[in-house]
Amino acid sequence: MVAVVPAIVLWSCSGQTESEPGVYDWTGKEAEIASELLLPDRSLLGTSGAYVCGEWLITAYSRQADYEYELFRICGDSLLGQGNFVRRGSGPDEVIQSYLQVDPAEKALYVLADNMSFATKLYRIDLSSGAGRILDPRQWGKWDYPDKPKMFTWLVVDSVALLTRPDYESSDLAALYTRGDTTRRAVGLACPEPNSNAFDPMALSIAYSGRWAKHPTEPRFVYMARYGGYVQTFRLEQGRATDIRVLYNDRPQFSVAADGFNIRYKDESRYGYSAAVSDRYIYLLESGRTFGDPRTGREEEQYRRIHVFTWDGDPVRMLHMDRQVNGGFSVTPDDRYLYFHTVDLEQGEEQIRRAAL
Repeated sequence: MVAVVPAIVLWSCSGQTESEPGVYDWTGKEAEIASELLLPDRSLLGTSGAYVCGEWLITAYSRQADYEYELFRICGDSLLGQGNFVRRGSGPDEVIQSYLQVDPAEKALYVLADNMSFATKLYRIDLSSGAGRILDPRQWGKWDYPDKPKMFTWLVVDSVALLTRPDYESSDLAALYTRGDTTRRAVGLACPEPNSNAFDPMALSIAYSGRWAKHPTEPRFVYMARYGGYVQTFRLEQGRATDIRVLYNDRPQFSVAADGFNIRYKDESRYGYSAAVSDRYIYLLESGRTFGDPRTGREEEQYRRIHVFTWDGDPVRMLHMDRQVNGGFSVTPDDRYLYFHTVDLEQGEEQIRRAAL
């Protein structure tokens, strides 16, 4: 059984009919993208993801390490390690687990700590300062979060608001939480499930578990279902979702257990997209996997195709990467370079690579 969160839908993206979101002609827009290896001065063993802001690159550690993240300085084709930060544990400024979000416009890194169940505190780390201040917890901004409302998924909207999931009583995709408040307010994104009335809202919330990305400077967002190829963009205006555009309409395929709440994804249901964004574009990494793949052994072409759209939903390019993209990836604000983490299958070693776009 899998437990997760909510979902949405509404209008189709520009240039499409309402009945056919996700049908695009990529003729003349496909490109083979070669990448170069960046050479670290220390081992990347046990890491994943490549999160870039200015001269800094951050990678995350697996659960076996003492810290959540490592900071590198990008120097040409080299990565110079600066140190680890966000220690694991239950002491002051330690976390059980965490999630990060880079804000390139503010040159900041947000780290949301949780206790394996819900958010407990949020750290804001200034990336415009030197490595010493970045790595020192005494220099971080800190906000504690109450036990209620419990928040499980999140995205920083601004200095006081988080985008998170609503209560399980709601099947909406997203809600806004304002720091110091005790409630979350749904933003008005309805579940796209055609037979939504046949399901308990909690089951839909789990089936349509999602992740978000935010435009660097505008109140524009992209939502991606974690399971299924459903993607849409929207704006937030006075706490309500507007200008909703569906980019891909491949909804998760699932069945519901006898208790009416727990769900099981079917073999044909896809793993969802993940995203990196810039001022101009949305970069959607296609998993290329379904739930049945681990049993069929199908692994070719997984995590290699990146679909590029404008924020208005127009298809721009289809990138075919020369390596698998593992975990989070980043695009520079000028759309010149894409940074990603991968594993060299022949050498069995983790790598950070950079691709010119």
